[in-house]
Amino acid sequence: MLSLFLLFSWFLFRLKFLIEKEFIEESQKSCSTIDPVLISIFSKIMTVILLFFIAGIIFQIMGIPFETLLIFRGAISIAVGFGAQSLLSNFFGSLMILVNRPFRVGDWISSPDKKVEGIIEEIGWTSTRIRTLERRPLYVPNSIFTHIVIMNSSLMYNRHIKQIVCIRYQDVDKIDKITHDIERMLRSHCGIDQDQSIMADWIEFGSHALHIEIYAFTKTTNRVLFRKIQQDICIKVVRVVENYGAKIAIPLHFVHTSHDHEVTP
Repeated sequence: MLSLFLLFSWFLFRLKFLIEKEFIEESQKSCSTIDPVLISIFSKIMTVILLFFIAGIIFQIMGIPFETLLIFRGAISIAVGFGAQSLLSNFFGSLMILVNRPFRVGDWISSPDKKVEGIIEEIGWTSTRIRTLERRPLYVPNSIFTHIVIMNSSLMYNRHIKQIVCIRYQDVDKIDKITHDIERMLRSHCGIDQDQSIMADWIEFGSHALHIEIYAFTKTTNRVLFRKIQQDICIKVVRVVENYGAKIAIPLHFVHTSHDHEVTP
């Protein structure tokens, strides 16, 4: 009898696995509305329910009264007292993630409150696995996400370019033309979103230079493409500055000699 029930139990777990696999494959289709995280958590809940059900039936088959297990209630109560609080807080943290959807598997997130940054690989019912910038797995308890600020870079519409260009004080008469040409370059750049704010203005007197702020947004949110676009803009800014015979300012603690050697006073 016991062997038949164990075989039946194996069949139930196998059926659960096949159903879960089918739903996961369906969720990976582009037009699917099924959330793979919800599938994973629901599957784990079903596993716990099945284990309790199977354990109860096995006790009955073996003739062990379920009431005899109550002799361990003292030890069980102590264990639950120590572990239930963190377990429940992590479980409710996973429910918060499911309801509010601050991120999903594959999203790039970071937090200014904690040293957390990377790609979401798995959202479990007690913890979330993140692949960091160093390609290391980072396991974060889900309760952490209920009281920290999360920035989801994958939900960005644009990436922000904000650069300060330092121009020598002796080139102050060229500032107006330089800022005009930089802004015109930004407005004609194929990588810049023309529907967003675009600015290139002299904003302040610096300690050793005049500060021009470049402000724009890229069309792409891809990190690699963003850096390429930002580099291209920086190169073109330098060309605009040099086109008017101006120079990028050098900090005061550097002095160039006629042989281009740097001397620190």
